[in-house]
Amino acid sequence: MLGDSETFSVMLAQSDALPTQLENLLNQNSSLLRYEVFNFGVEGYNTFQELEQLKAKGLKYNPDLIILNYVLNDPEPGEYYFKKTFFIRHSALVRYFSYRIKKALIKRERKRLNIRTEIDNYYYYHSPRYFIPVKEAMLEMADITGGRANKLVVVIFPVSSIMVKDFKENYPYRPLHKLVKSINSSNIIFIDLIEEFNRLGMTPQEVSINYAYDESHKNAPALKISAQYIYGILKSNRVIPE
Repeated sequence: MLGDSETFSVMLAQSDALPTQLENLLNQNSSLLRYEVFNFGVEGYNTFQELEQLKAKGLKYNPDLIILNYVLNDPEPGEYYFKKTFFIRHSALVRYFSYRIKKALIKRERKRLNIRTEIDNYYYYHSPRYFIPVKEAMLEMADITGGRANKLVVVIFPVSSIMVKDFKENYPYRPLHKLVKSINSSNIIFIDLIEEFNRLGMTPQEVSINYAYDESHKNAPALKISAQYIYGILKSNRVIPE
Protein backbone atom coordinates (compact mmCIF):
# COMPACT_ATOMS: atom_id res chain seq x y z
CA MET A 1 0.00 0.00 0.00
CA LEU A 2 1.50 3.28 -1.20
CA GLY A 3 0.76 6.70 0.24
CA ASP A 4 1.79 9.52 2.53
CA SER A 5 1.09 10.23 6.19
CA GLU A 6 -2.52 9.03 5.83
CA THR A 7 -1.15 5.60 4.93
CA PHE A 8 1.68 5.69 7.46
CA SER A 9 -1.01 6.81 9.95
CA VAL A 10 0.85 9.57 11.74
CA MET A 11 -0.17 9.97 15.43
CA LEU A 12 -1.66 6.45 15.53
CA ALA A 13 -0.27 3.10 16.59
CA GLN A 14 0.70 0.95 13.63
CA SER A 15 -1.95 -1.56 14.71
CA ASP A 16 -4.52 1.14 13.83
CA ALA A 17 -2.96 2.02 10.46
CA LEU A 18 -5.02 1.28 7.37
CA PRO A 19 -2.62 -1.35 5.94
CA THR A 20 -2.65 -3.29 9.23
CA GLN A 21 -6.42 -3.10 9.58
CA LEU A 22 -6.90 -4.28 5.99
CA GLU A 23 -4.40 -7.11 6.51
CA ASN A 24 -6.25 -8.27 9.64
CA LEU A 25 -9.56 -8.18 7.81
CA LEU A 26 -8.20 -10.19 4.88
CA ASN A 27 -6.79 -12.87 7.17
CA GLN A 28 -9.93 -13.04 9.31
CA ASN A 29 -11.90 -13.92 6.20
CA SER A 30 -9.44 -16.41 4.70
CA SER A 31 -8.98 -20.00 5.79
CA LEU A 32 -6.46 -20.98 3.11
CA LEU A 33 -4.36 -17.94 2.29
CA ARG A 34 -2.18 -15.79 4.54
CA TYR A 35 -2.15 -12.12 3.54
CA GLU A 36 0.47 -9.44 4.14
CA VAL A 37 -0.23 -5.77 3.46
CA PHE A 38 3.02 -3.81 3.42
CA ASN A 39 2.88 -0.22 4.59
CA PHE A 40 4.92 1.88 2.15
CA GLY A 41 3.44 5.15 3.40
CA VAL A 42 5.95 7.95 3.93
CA GLU A 43 4.98 11.25 5.53
CA GLY A 44 5.01 14.07 2.99
CA TYR A 45 5.25 11.88 -0.11
CA ASN A 46 3.35 12.78 -3.27
CA THR A 47 2.19 10.64 -6.19
CA PHE A 48 5.51 10.93 -8.07
CA GLN A 49 7.52 9.82 -5.05
CA GLU A 50 5.07 6.98 -4.45
CA LEU A 51 5.62 5.79 -8.02
CA GLU A 52 9.36 5.87 -7.40
CA GLN A 53 8.82 4.00 -4.13
CA LEU A 54 6.92 1.32 -6.01
CA LYS A 55 9.60 0.87 -8.66
CA ALA A 56 12.59 1.09 -6.31
CA LYS A 57 11.25 -0.98 -3.40
CA GLY A 58 7.69 -2.22 -3.72
CA LEU A 59 8.11 -4.44 -6.78
CA LYS A 60 10.93 -6.33 -5.05
CA TYR A 61 8.26 -7.96 -2.87
CA ASN A 62 6.42 -9.26 -5.96
CA PRO A 63 3.04 -7.86 -4.81
CA ASP A 64 -0.20 -9.47 -5.88
CA LEU A 65 -2.05 -6.16 -5.53
CA ILE A 66 -0.97 -2.52 -5.47
CA ILE A 67 -3.08 0.02 -3.57
CA LEU A 68 -2.39 3.73 -3.98
CA ASN A 69 -3.92 6.04 -1.37
CA TYR A 70 -4.63 9.47 -2.83
CA VAL A 71 -5.08 12.71 -0.89
CA LEU A 72 -5.73 16.09 -2.44
CA ASN A 73 -2.26 17.54 -1.88
CA ASP A 74 -0.64 14.70 -3.85
CA PRO A 75 -0.10 16.74 -7.04
CA GLU A 76 2.34 18.96 -5.13
CA PRO A 77 5.56 19.16 -7.20
CA GLY A 78 8.05 16.39 -6.58
CA GLU A 79 11.22 17.04 -4.67
CA TYR A 80 14.51 17.45 -6.45
CA TYR A 81 16.03 14.14 -5.37
CA PHE A 82 13.76 12.13 -7.66
CA LYS A 83 14.88 13.86 -10.83
CA LYS A 84 16.88 11.62 -13.12
CA THR A 85 19.80 13.89 -13.94
CA PHE A 86 23.45 13.23 -13.13
CA PHE A 87 24.09 16.54 -11.33
CA ILE A 88 20.90 16.39 -9.25
CA ARG A 89 21.77 12.86 -8.20
CA HIS A 90 25.42 13.53 -7.35
CA SER A 91 25.80 17.16 -6.27
CA ALA A 92 24.40 18.47 -2.97
CA LEU A 93 25.08 22.04 -4.16
CA VAL A 94 23.08 21.58 -7.37
CA ARG A 95 20.26 19.96 -5.39
CA TYR A 96 20.19 22.91 -2.97
CA PHE A 97 20.01 25.59 -5.67
CA SER A 98 17.50 23.57 -7.68
CA TYR A 99 15.31 23.32 -4.60
CA ARG A 100 15.56 27.04 -3.77
CA ILE A 101 14.81 28.11 -7.35
CA LYS A 102 11.80 25.80 -7.56
CA LYS A 103 10.37 27.05 -4.27
CA ALA A 104 10.86 30.69 -5.28
CA LEU A 105 9.08 30.16 -8.60
CA ILE A 106 6.16 28.39 -6.90
CA LYS A 107 5.89 31.14 -4.28
CA ARG A 108 5.83 33.82 -6.98
CA GLU A 109 3.16 31.98 -8.97
CA ARG A 110 0.98 31.45 -5.89
CA LYS A 111 1.20 35.16 -5.08
CA ARG A 112 0.26 36.07 -8.67
CA LEU A 113 -2.77 33.77 -8.54
CA ASN A 114 -3.81 35.07 -5.09
CA ILE A 115 -3.86 31.61 -3.52
CA ARG A 116 -4.73 32.08 0.14
CA THR A 117 -7.04 29.35 1.43
CA GLU A 118 -6.89 25.57 1.59
CA ILE A 119 -9.61 25.43 -1.08
CA ASP A 120 -7.58 27.71 -3.38
CA ASN A 121 -4.55 25.51 -2.77
CA TYR A 122 -6.18 22.19 -3.63
CA TYR A 123 -7.79 23.54 -6.79
CA TYR A 124 -4.45 25.07 -7.75
CA TYR A 125 -2.79 21.66 -7.42
CA HIS A 126 -5.45 20.11 -9.66
CA SER A 127 -4.96 22.56 -12.49
CA PRO A 128 -3.61 20.89 -15.65
CA ARG A 129 -0.04 21.97 -14.94
CA TYR A 130 0.11 19.81 -11.81
CA PHE A 131 -2.60 17.23 -12.36
CA ILE A 132 -1.50 15.97 -15.77
CA PRO A 133 1.80 14.62 -14.33
CA VAL A 134 -0.23 12.94 -11.55
CA LYS A 135 -2.43 11.33 -14.19
CA GLU A 136 0.64 10.12 -16.07
CA ALA A 137 2.13 8.69 -12.87
CA MET A 138 -1.08 6.80 -12.08
CA LEU A 139 -1.28 5.46 -15.63
CA GLU A 140 2.32 4.26 -15.34
CA MET A 141 1.40 2.44 -12.13
CA ALA A 142 -1.63 0.97 -13.93
CA ASP A 143 0.62 -0.23 -16.75
CA ILE A 144 2.90 -1.89 -14.20
CA THR A 145 -0.01 -3.70 -12.56
CA GLY A 146 -1.52 -4.58 -15.94
CA GLY A 147 1.75 -6.19 -16.93
CA ARG A 148 1.41 -8.35 -13.84
CA ALA A 149 -2.17 -9.34 -14.80
CA ASN A 150 -3.57 -7.37 -11.90
CA LYS A 151 -5.25 -4.08 -11.01
CA LEU A 152 -4.19 -0.79 -9.45
CA VAL A 153 -6.56 0.19 -6.66
CA VAL A 154 -6.72 3.96 -6.05
CA VAL A 155 -8.30 4.94 -2.73
CA ILE A 156 -9.39 8.59 -2.53
CA PHE A 157 -9.34 10.14 0.94
CA PRO A 158 -11.77 13.04 1.50
CA VAL A 159 -10.48 16.13 3.26
CA SER A 160 -11.68 16.45 6.86
CA SER A 161 -10.13 19.77 7.86
CA ILE A 162 -12.04 22.63 9.51
CA MET A 163 -12.70 24.06 6.03
CA VAL A 164 -15.01 21.09 5.47
CA LYS A 165 -18.37 21.19 7.28
CA ASP A 166 -19.83 17.99 5.85
CA PHE A 167 -19.25 15.41 3.11
CA LYS A 168 -22.48 16.20 1.26
CA GLU A 169 -23.73 19.42 -0.34
CA ASN A 170 -21.18 21.61 1.45
CA TYR A 171 -18.16 19.48 0.60
CA PRO A 172 -16.01 21.80 -1.56
CA TYR A 173 -13.79 19.20 -3.23
CA ARG A 174 -16.23 16.87 -4.95
CA PRO A 175 -15.18 18.12 -8.44
CA LEU A 176 -11.59 17.14 -7.57
CA HIS A 177 -12.66 13.62 -6.59
CA LYS A 178 -14.51 13.42 -9.91
CA LEU A 179 -11.40 14.61 -11.76
CA VAL A 180 -9.27 11.88 -10.23
CA LYS A 181 -11.87 9.22 -11.06
CA SER A 182 -11.93 10.45 -14.66
CA ILE A 183 -8.49 8.93 -15.27
CA ASN A 184 -9.31 6.30 -17.83
CA SER A 185 -7.66 2.91 -17.48
CA SER A 186 -9.12 -0.59 -17.46
CA ASN A 187 -6.41 -1.48 -14.93
CA ILE A 188 -7.59 1.00 -12.26
CA ILE A 189 -10.28 0.45 -9.63
CA PHE A 190 -11.25 3.66 -7.83
CA ILE A 191 -12.52 3.57 -4.25
CA ASP A 192 -13.83 6.89 -2.93
CA LEU A 193 -14.08 6.78 0.86
CA ILE A 194 -16.45 9.76 0.90
CA GLU A 195 -19.19 7.48 -0.43
CA GLU A 196 -18.96 5.16 2.56
CA PHE A 197 -18.66 8.00 5.07
CA ASN A 198 -21.82 9.51 3.58
CA ARG A 199 -23.66 6.18 3.57
CA LEU A 200 -22.95 5.85 7.28
CA GLY A 201 -23.85 9.49 7.95
CA MET A 202 -20.35 10.29 9.19
CA THR A 203 -19.07 13.87 9.41
CA PRO A 204 -15.58 15.35 9.04
CA GLN A 205 -15.59 15.88 12.80
CA GLU A 206 -16.17 12.16 13.35
CA VAL A 207 -13.46 10.88 11.01
CA SER A 208 -10.71 13.39 11.80
CA ILE A 209 -8.09 12.53 14.38
CA ASN A 210 -8.42 16.07 15.78
CA TYR A 211 -10.85 18.25 13.87
CA ALA A 212 -10.64 21.19 16.31
CA TYR A 213 -6.93 21.54 15.53
CA ASP A 214 -7.52 21.43 11.76
CA GLU A 215 -6.15 17.89 11.52
CA SER A 216 -7.37 16.10 8.40
CA HIS A 217 -5.72 12.74 9.13
CA LYS A 218 -8.26 10.02 9.80
CA ASN A 219 -8.71 8.43 13.22
CA ALA A 220 -8.61 4.70 13.98
CA PRO A 221 -12.40 4.07 13.76
CA ALA A 222 -12.54 5.86 10.38
CA LEU A 223 -9.63 3.75 9.12
CA LYS A 224 -11.39 0.59 10.31
CA ILE A 225 -14.48 1.58 8.31
CA SER A 226 -12.19 2.39 5.36
CA ALA A 227 -10.57 -1.06 5.56
CA GLN A 228 -13.99 -2.73 5.59
CA TYR A 229 -15.14 -0.68 2.60
CA ILE A 230 -11.97 -1.42 0.63
CA TYR A 231 -12.26 -5.13 1.46
CA GLY A 232 -15.86 -5.23 0.24
CA ILE A 233 -15.01 -3.59 -3.08
CA LEU A 234 -12.02 -5.87 -3.61
CA LYS A 235 -14.31 -8.85 -3.07
CA SER A 236 -17.01 -7.51 -5.39
CA ASN A 237 -14.43 -6.90 -8.13
CA ARG A 238 -12.96 -10.39 -7.57
CA VAL A 239 -9.54 -8.94 -6.94
CA ILE A 240 -9.16 -11.29 -3.98
CA PRO A 241 -10.29 -14.95 -3.96
CA GLU A 242 -13.81 -15.87 -2.93
